[in-house]
Amino acid sequence: KKPFVTIRAVYAGGQPIANAVVTILPPGEKVDFQNARTDPHGIFVFMPDTVGIWKCLVDDETGHRGVKKITIEDNFFTKDTTAMDFSPEKSNLPVQNSASIPTWFKIVWGLSLIFGLTGIFYWFKARRPVRPKDS
Repeated sequence: KKPFVTIRAVYAGGQPIANAVVTILPPGEKVDFQNARTDPHGIFVFMPDTVGIWKCLVDDETGHRGVKKITIEDNFFTKDTTAMDFSPEKSNLPVQNSASIPTWFKIVWGLSLIFGLTGIFYWFKARRPVRPKDS
């Protein structure tokens, strides 16, 4: 039975990051050790094969990214080792998920954008000089 690392990716509010892209980089390497996606509960598991500092990159593909370093020590590979549970620190993850923004705020923001663009359009149109019609 090989030891493994369990990663649970969550947003700052605690909501799991489902189907996020996970990239695992081994110590001192620039080539990916593993690429995959989190499950619907934001969980991803991998089995490191060497000691050192591993990098875990989580990207939900909507602008939210988290990076965490995981230190694997010699005692990780002993028989009595249990799985490591890794939860990214909130400071490494987005402050707010777009799903947590209130609907009323999205509506107000959308209307403000529409009225603002309409105002700019009519202001620009009013600036053009009127040409007299040829008789």
